[in-house]
Amino acid sequence: MFAPVAGHPSTIRALVGAFRDLRLADGDALGRLTAASPRAASVVRCYQRFRTLTAGTYDDEDQLRVAAALVAQQGVPADLGAVMLFCPERLTPGGHALVAAFAPRTFTAAVLGLTGDPEADAETRRLAGSLVAHLGEPSDSGPDAARLGSRVISAPEPESEVRAVVRALVERVDAGQSLHDVAVVWRVAEPHARLLHERLAEAGIPVYGPSVRRLSDTVTGRSLTALMDLVDRDCRRDDVMAFLAGAPIRETPGGPTVPVARWDRASRESGVVAGVDQWRSRLGRHRAELAARQGDRDPEWLEAHVDELERCERFIDELATVTSETFTTWTGWCGWATALVQRYIGEPPNRWPDAEIRAHHQVLDRLAALGAVASTITVDRPTFKAALAEQLEQSVDHAGRFGVGVLLGPIAALRGTDFATVFVIGAAEGRLPPPPRDDPLLPDNERLLTAGQVPARSIAAARERADFLAALAAASDQAVLTWARSDPVGQRALLPSRWVVETVRSLTGTLITARQLGEARPGTVPGLLVLESFAAALRAPGPAISVNELELKALDATFDGSIPTAAGPATHPLTAANPRLQRGFHTLQARAEPRFTEFDGVIGARPGLLPHPDRPLSPSRIEAWAQCPFRYYLANLLRLRKRDAPEAIDTIDPRDRGSLVHKILEDFVHEMPARRAPDQVWSADERERARQLTIEQCDAVEAAGRTGRPLLWKLERARIVREVSRTLDADERIRAERHLVSIGTEVNFGAGPDDPIPALTLDLDGAQVTFRGQIDRIDAAQDPDGPVVVYDYKTGSTTGYNGLADDPVVQGTKVQLAIYALAAERAFPGRPVRADYWHTAQPAGKELRGFEISAAGPRAREVLSTVAGGVAAGTFPAFPGKENPFFNSFEECGFCDFDHLCSPDRERAFAAKQDDPAIARFVELRGLKEEA
Repeated sequence: MFAPVAGHPSTIRALVGAFRDLRLADGDALGRLTAASPRAASVVRCYQRFRTLTAGTYDDEDQLRVAAALVAQQGVPADLGAVMLFCPERLTPGGHALVAAFAPRTFTAAVLGLTGDPEADAETRRLAGSLVAHLGEPSDSGPDAARLGSRVISAPEPESEVRAVVRALVERVDAGQSLHDVAVVWRVAEPHARLLHERLAEAGIPVYGPSVRRLSDTVTGRSLTALMDLVDRDCRRDDVMAFLAGAPIRETPGGPTVPVARWDRASRESGVVAGVDQWRSRLGRHRAELAARQGDRDPEWLEAHVDELERCERFIDELATVTSETFTTWTGWCGWATALVQRYIGEPPNRWPDAEIRAHHQVLDRLAALGAVASTITVDRPTFKAALAEQLEQSVDHAGRFGVGVLLGPIAALRGTDFATVFVIGAAEGRLPPPPRDDPLLPDNERLLTAGQVPARSIAAARERADFLAALAAASDQAVLTWARSDPVGQRALLPSRWVVETVRSLTGTLITARQLGEARPGTVPGLLVLESFAAALRAPGPAISVNELELKALDATFDGSIPTAAGPATHPLTAANPRLQRGFHTLQARAEPRFTEFDGVIGARPGLLPHPDRPLSPSRIEAWAQCPFRYYLANLLRLRKRDAPEAIDTIDPRDRGSLVHKILEDFVHEMPARRAPDQVWSADERERARQLTIEQCDAVEAAGRTGRPLLWKLERARIVREVSRTLDADERIRAERHLVSIGTEVNFGAGPDDPIPALTLDLDGAQVTFRGQIDRIDAAQDPDGPVVVYDYKTGSTTGYNGLADDPVVQGTKVQLAIYALAAERAFPGRPVRADYWHTAQPAGKELRGFEISAAGPRAREVLSTVAGGVAAGTFPAFPGKENPFFNSFEECGFCDFDHLCSPDRERAFAAKQDDPAIARFVELRGLKEEA
């Protein structure tokens, strides 16, 4: 029945829990379960098979039963003294047998904890009833009513929640009170346990209790888990890089560590996504491409990069080989895993933290113990992985020394303890208590058939309540409940637990609701401390919990004048001692000014901003400045580049798609005989060759890893095949209608002395600016005085080109074609020149949008002068354009590589300063005054 999901981790976890519960049932109870349903029968059969296979081993229940038999047979030592059973949650049959064996032979007593809540105490009273036969009638001295919390703290998020608790502990120390009688507990560990350990360490407060770190969280445990997953996840590039970055991995046994950053860049550039064959082929392809550019790059740079690719390829080959080995026994698997640790990590050096060194040896010890397990069945990889994962979930050591400092632990750890103050942290609805869940394998309606031998999951709700009330009862002075109103990770609001609401109702005597409590303002609810924000908590009276917070308090105080300074935090001594912090405050002050400054991208005129004749300017850069000058600044002056991860690509990038279609059309036209007449059509063979070229180029782009997910690429590939065929149809029609023939494709101008068209040099705003580029296609009439048409292929949508009729350069954002036409006008003097965008994806008759350069030339020169003047003046403000609610972004930011670098309020920031004369050229170019 479980075969389809047998290897799923959830199935394994559910079976482990079911087997643990079935361990307490006798044969009759198992028989009743077997008859309950086919599913329950399958679970029982799996359990019985498990018991058969583990017949030579023992567990805690076996040890209890053997101990009970030994006591019954041999008695107890005379000096044993009294035996006490202290605050058990429940007793298994073996536990009952041991109590029964001790009871007549020595003084035996049981202390059972009661909370005063009938529902929470029901399980404890049933346990007391089961002990009557051995220990006599119980003496009930439990409380008449459950004790609730004495104070509640509401924080905006878990970080502030933890800081509030730590601040209370610091205040306790400042008041001269001890810490050993304070406990901080939680029901759900993450993120509160980790944050508590970190913040208390910063505050210098010692702690003790179970460690929150697992072996799987350590360097060795995490690396071993990653190694195990590599083969199952097909050596995905991101998994390999995460493995290499997660520990000092050796490139060769005992050798230096791998250069993670360089290999990450090389694999990205190679387009590797997953699969050993892909690692080999794409790294090899990239290496061959670099080798083919020997004359273009520095030889030393080239040699270093080729060597890097070769070393990476060798490492991946070895990694894939050793991690794909298979074994059939525990000894084989554990020996293999140990060898992996020794090969890739080796012996930890002394510079490692002591905790990591101990954890490293603990992992090896766990492998040795697991390797000693004898088994008569074959152990496959999933079985070994599941067992190893279970071993690595064990805690690492123990935090602190018992009784020294504050106890940190799970809420169940406080049963039967005594503390002065208890903090119950993370008391949000859905976390304290967690929502009840029935067992998918053995639901409660079937468990009830065993008369309690297989405990019902519904008992867990009462046990959660008992743990909570026991924790509150452990506090002799005060019990404080805290919760966070939001979950930053889950991006959702949180309401207080119903038990928090219960506490506040008892403190106030009012029927307040969870929502009212979550929306309460500071000082409005007795017994409730509301922290509105991190900043508000920082400004509240009270001590700082760390040096960092002390410095923040000092700097924050300069804003409200409690510490007089000349100009706020920017001149505070703490700021003066930290140049980076000082620079940050100066940035904030400058951006708050009503004019653009260097911190807004307006850096002023500087040498080298405007390209000189020896270093021509490409038309695409002009468009970039007109769209958003800050984007031009980041890409062309700071030379920032987006690092694309091949595995994150869903479909082919529009730029790669455009280059692909351009390449197909260029290769086709160059390979085919030139059309000698405007009405000459493409033959069937020529069209077939176009289809073959399309397939070849698509295959090449796919092999380079730039096409994204296979299914989406399959659809896009079919569109490209149709688009090329449709372009040939349009070519025949347009040439015939315009009486033109093609005289060149991918025509370079200004790139070199042999180019058919020289560079275009214009006098713009008093400066000589040279342009270069590559014209997609030039058609001309066969008459020497006839018209010349310049085409620019566009494979995307027509959005953004609708304004050509009113403005041929669309406020400078579509200036590329005009520059091409101006270059062609000089190359063909006396002939009329037209420029058209050729939208290859549009239906017949709607492909072309353009203008006559004789009419558009003055406007193009005007815009080019504006852009050149803006660049030369160092004017690079961030311009987001209008908000686009559909994409939850702005019109100029939707496809920008640097979108995440700009502030969320970029639109407001630009609008507040757009009257600054420094950007008057840009404002006029984009018509912002007219819109206002």
